[in-house]
Amino acid sequence: MIKQAGLIFNEITGMKILFVISSTVSGGAEKQLVELLKITRIDHEVSLLVLATRGSMSAVYEDIGIPVQHMSSNKFYGLVVEMLGICKIIKEFKPDIVQTFLYKADILTTIVGMFSSQKRIFWTAGNTAIPSFHFWKKLPLSLLSRKFTKGVFANSTQAQEFHEKIGYPKKIFVQVPNFLPRSLENKPKVRDPRIHSSELRVGLAARAVEGKGHLTLLRAAREIKNQGRNIKLSFIGEGIQDWTELKDQISNLEISNSVELLAVQDDITDWYLHLDLFVLASEMWESFPNVLAEAVTLNVPIISSDVANIALEIFDLRDTFQAGSYEQLAGKICEFADRSQLEVSIESTRLNRHLHSKYQNIETYKIWEKSWLTP
Repeated sequence: MIKQAGLIFNEITGMKILFVISSTVSGGAEKQLVELLKITRIDHEVSLLVLATRGSMSAVYEDIGIPVQHMSSNKFYGLVVEMLGICKIIKEFKPDIVQTFLYKADILTTIVGMFSSQKRIFWTAGNTAIPSFHFWKKLPLSLLSRKFTKGVFANSTQAQEFHEKIGYPKKIFVQVPNFLPRSLENKPKVRDPRIHSSELRVGLAARAVEGKGHLTLLRAAREIKNQGRNIKLSFIGEGIQDWTELKDQISNLEISNSVELLAVQDDITDWYLHLDLFVLASEMWESFPNVLAEAVTLNVPIISSDVANIALEIFDLRDTFQAGSYEQLAGKICEFADRSQLEVSIESTRLNRHLHSKYQNIETYKIWEKSWLTP
């Protein structure tokens, strides 16, 4: 046994780390957790508790090769049941560190920590696009973060500033970039671009929630079609196929034949590679979008909204439009379609080299581990 930074852990198995997340949908936090688990399990004993019913990410969690427990209750006393479950696994596993992802996991795990011996609880603070971020959610987050949280990992300056405004103390933040999707680097990049052909294929990957810019892209597509150009939109994400409001908008704009709605998949590499262009159309702020990192890694051309200047600060994108402006987006898409394939390829290569020279996963992980070990 050795002692480092106030923690005692086995030099063979490392620390015992319990991860807690409250979602099994395919989203940014969930994908980041997967990347973190893959690296952490190499040197530490890791266990995962999922406060949700089985979903699209459940099999992905389990394929990592670590113990995974799902626990969720839809009954009115469900939160109590889940907290008792958290208490039980902490008692049995005896973790040195508890790392949570997403607000529900943050709140419930920290409440349990208040009444247990586990005081080294860390949260995460990434992008949020929750319209109902109301007082009764802000209050417990603010109070618990001030008194009972060891640290909060924020994946951008914007993420930190947003959470400071709702009450998180500045001193507990650790800024850490997202992990890059290194697994995609080994994928065969057999793209099927149709630049200058009869149809431009444009994609948007996001969950079925307001603020992600689906309607902006739909209106831009109608504008483009009114100019006599052919465009095909491909939307993919959790809940997209069942989103009644989106289907109504597609019908009202009379572009049903130009839009496809695809269910979320564990691996959407082929979807990316069959796009001419990827669009991030978010109207609410983004911190470090996983979808941009995926598109850049696969050399897919990108146009992004200017939400919080994230495109310029992290990804060094030059093709941006004012968030919510379908006219500007339509203009940018038309400009893109008129470029030569060589111009498109040069820009995609530049973005890829910039991102992967600026961020290295092993360096990102060192920030996590150093923070866990700090007294």
